[in-house]
Amino acid sequence: MQKNGKPRIHYGNIRTKKSFEDFNLTLEVMVPEKGNSGIYLRGIYEIQVAATYGKLLDSHNMGGIYSRVAQ
Repeated sequence: MQKNGKPRIHYGNIRTKKSFEDFNLTLEVMVPEKGNSGIYLRGIYEIQVAATYGKLLDSHNMGGIYSRVAQ
């Protein structure tokens, strides 16, 4: 979690050496209260990972393709 007035924390990226055309992505996540993150696919899309249980479907909530498609 980034904190005001503190040095920026840099997180790692996981990449494959091979290229894939089609794939199924299955995730199990445990998100802390107010947690917000994402998983980038192909450098274009972000699957939202956020503590939004109980909120309406929205592309900015858990499982949505950020700013594109609600899940």
